[in-house]
Amino acid sequence: YRELANEDRLLIKAGMHYRVKSNEGKNNIITEFSNPNKMYENKLVDGYFAKIFVDGVVENATAWLKEPYETMSGWAGKGLWPDEKLFEACKTLYKLGYDLHFHCIGDAAVSQVVRTIEKIKSEGKTDSHHRTVIAHVQIADKTDISKMANLGISVSANPYWFGKERNYYYKVEKPLLGDRAEHQYPMKSLLDAGVIVSSGSDYSVTPEPNPIMAIKTGMERSFRDIFPGCDEVLGANECADFMSMFNSVTINAAYTSRMERKTGSLEEEKYADLAVLSENIFETPASQMQYI
Repeated sequence: YRELANEDRLLIKAGMHYRVKSNEGKNNIITEFSNPNKMYENKLVDGYFAKIFVDGVVENATAWLKEPYETMSGWAGKGLWPDEKLFEACKTLYKLGYDLHFHCIGDAAVSQVVRTIEKIKSEGKTDSHHRTVIAHVQIADKTDISKMANLGISVSANPYWFGKERNYYYKVEKPLLGDRAEHQYPMKSLLDAGVIVSSGSDYSVTPEPNPIMAIKTGMERSFRDIFPGCDEVLGANECADFMSMFNSVTINAAYTSRMERKTGSLEEEKYADLAVLSENIFETPASQMQYI
């Protein structure tokens, strides 16, 4: 990526994330992350992002939940970081100038990140330059959601998952999560709380990135156009409006990737990223949106 960027041959915009493992102590983090090869040119953003996995995923019961899984007596998953160690790592990475990007699926994982950033800010260890992004947020409670905007935490959501695929929802998510399955991916709740929300695809776990699909699925929360017969709505009260979804795949996506100086809106000195559509998307109901 660096070689292509330096030669001005990189055809996609890319942000390079460096994974921080839970077994790395403060001294090791300082050694490994102190001299990033920072680049903000030629479509590449490099040396600004540290990625931290806080938990696993629901399907193998490694997502960290506040309440146990329905089919596993007493087991609620487990966080990958002790509180104090995560706090120390985040504080160190902020001091080194990194944005923090977290993988959080379960509500306990989300809550740990919220607590961590809250503690860091209370000690004055960060400023407006630092950005904090939580990816996924499959399950989160209202208390933690209400704190995110004030703490400057944004979310990279996955509208490609906002639906009920019969073999997955009813055979995996519903048995493991019970009633919580209906309240997954609280998109509108995040937006209503003032959180900056972008839409990520998590490709290649999901279909190829398609912003029209993301907008449509975020508004309808149904897989009716993706999987035949899967037209049930997942949590109708979490359906987002068009402009929120449009912003999530444009300017908000650029913001969470620290690329808003380059793309995300049509402005002087930004890339002229244009897509010609057959319909005026601003006047097309979600039900009539078409994507290839």
